[in-house]
Amino acid sequence: MVGGRARSRSPRDLAQDPENWPHADLSGHVAAAVVQAIAASLRAVMEERGLSFRRLAELSGVNRQTVNDVAVGRCWPDVATIAQLEAGLSVRLWPVPARRILRNLTRGGHAFALVRASLILPTRPSQR
Repeated sequence: MVGGRARSRSPRDLAQDPENWPHADLSGHVAAAVVQAIAASLRAVMEERGLSFRRLAELSGVNRQTVNDVAVGRCWPDVATIAQLEAGLSVRLWPVPARRILRNLTRGGHAFALVRASLILPTRPSQR
């Protein structure tokens, strides 16, 4: 499996405190921290716009269950899924460079702190 044994477990399951997803402690798991940052961004945009999982699925072309799985950390989203979600929302979900997340994790921080600092939510696209 690509990513080794760590990918056999969901990103959420790698957290020391999975109940706090997407703000969980993922020290030592930079890939899972990136997924958590994507999930945090996704949830923030959905909340800001009042979008349900079903509506985001319609906008992005991503299966509703997959959208939910990404948001709650049950899957390792692939690049195509992230690209479709970004296109559907007209917003960047991919976080700051992974090296900054890793540096923050090694200093005892959390990935979400970097996402919150870098996330800029665009205005709502016009409804047609």
